[in-house]
Amino acid sequence: MAKSQDKAVNDYVLKVLGRKACWPWIRDALGDWIVIALTFYGAGQWNNPAGYVLAVFILGNRQHALALLGHEGTHYAIHKNKPINDAISDVLGMWMVGLTTSGYRNIHFEHHKHLNTEHDPELMHRSSKAPQWDLPITVKKIMAYAALDMVGYSVSDYLMIVRSAKPDSRLVYIPMALMHLTFIGVLIAAGQAWVPVLWYLSLMTSFMMFFRIRTWLEHQGSDDTHRLTLTRLQSAIFAPHDSWYHYEHHSYPSVPHRRLGLVRRLVTEEPVITMHDLMRKYKVAAAIRSGTPLKGSSEGALKQAA
Repeated sequence: MAKSQDKAVNDYVLKVLGRKACWPWIRDALGDWIVIALTFYGAGQWNNPAGYVLAVFILGNRQHALALLGHEGTHYAIHKNKPINDAISDVLGMWMVGLTTSGYRNIHFEHHKHLNTEHDPELMHRSSKAPQWDLPITVKKIMAYAALDMVGYSVSDYLMIVRSAKPDSRLVYIPMALMHLTFIGVLIAAGQAWVPVLWYLSLMTSFMMFFRIRTWLEHQGSDDTHRLTLTRLQSAIFAPHDSWYHYEHHSYPSVPHRRLGLVRRLVTEEPVITMHDLMRKYKVAAAIRSGTPLKGSSEGALKQAA
């Protein structure tokens, strides 16, 4: 693509595709909450241990989806008014998974700024959790760690994220705490104490499991970002709300998730690989210790491994 065309594409993406998308975001968030409500209803009606186990998986999946929508709020992609942007993101996305939009923004922007360098907070976290993120690795081993997540293996990781994601003002913790206390209190008063128990259990288990699997789809073993294509089923399970367009997101962080597919059609300089291709590359990758910064280095770069 010629430089003049590059500039034209860049201007179009920033000015047109980068426009805020409030109602589509709210529609997606409400869709997640409807699934959550139906999951609780179904589990309660069935009243069977298998139903509660299935509910934990579904709840964790949608908690993960809500967190990804909240991630979009950190990039001010919902509403042009920043306080309104954060309020929508907090109330419908972040608060009920234990995070705040401004708090997550404060660590997430550092990730974008220092991607795959020694100052990347995500790499620092993975370094402290070696050998969980070591390469090479097989799908079987990734899923073994995921199974451990289902019995609370990553509770410390969740608490670390919550502690690190400090909001701009501690006052935001007041309405957030009131939301959780109301949720718990109302359901206990209604004789449905199992509902908040299941919610927080899911947050400490399946939410972190889905978080782990999606993380493997983004930057691991690369000095940049993997450019993936997923099937609809893979996307719904592992990377909801178009989060698998992670390469495009890092190229244009302000673009709402519903338009990242259009960005992919316009920006084509890197090849697209499947999830199967990526897992195969992980299996044959050179040895890379968890959290090793690869920016500017060819050591073990995944793009050279296969």
